[in-house]
Amino acid sequence: VVGSPPCTCFSIIQNLNLHKNGSEWKEEFYERKKAAIEHMRFCVKIYRLQAAGGRYFVHEHPRGATSWDLEMMKDLMTLPGIEKVEAGQCEFGLETTVGDETRLARKPAGFLTNSGCIAKQLNRTCSGDHLHFSLMEGRAAKAQEYPPELCKAVCKGLQEQVAFDKTGLCC
Repeated sequence: VVGSPPCTCFSIIQNLNLHKNGSEWKEEFYERKKAAIEHMRFCVKIYRLQAAGGRYFVHEHPRGATSWDLEMMKDLMTLPGIEKVEAGQCEFGLETTVGDETRLARKPAGFLTNSGCIAKQLNRTCSGDHLHFSLMEGRAAKAQEYPPELCKAVCKGLQEQVAFDKTGLCC
């Protein structure tokens, strides 16, 4: 199972808007955030079922998202075999365009998984050998789509995990 619940209500930028957009917007935001927390609770329940059944999961959210600080996420991270890794999605080819120029976009992401092989494939920090465009000014929506190389990394990690599991060795 790959989970990537909407991160909008857990975004640092959205939380900064609380002080700018007035009380009506703030009330709507808190209602949306309640729903987002319930969605996260559902995802965590699925992840726990996967782990308990000897199956695998991957959870993705931006590295700086406040969702990582939820008690349910902290509890999930204490389960045996759970790993959290980080990646700059530029390393998987995430791009954005400004005007007529396209560059890589960093988008620091966190991945939580119970597959050591998937974690190994996703653990890629930005090499720093390229220029980035930010995902600000309306470009963040592009980052909702995983670049093909990220999808391939998850699939490769899963293939490696299945092969490892067949050896009968324990991690």
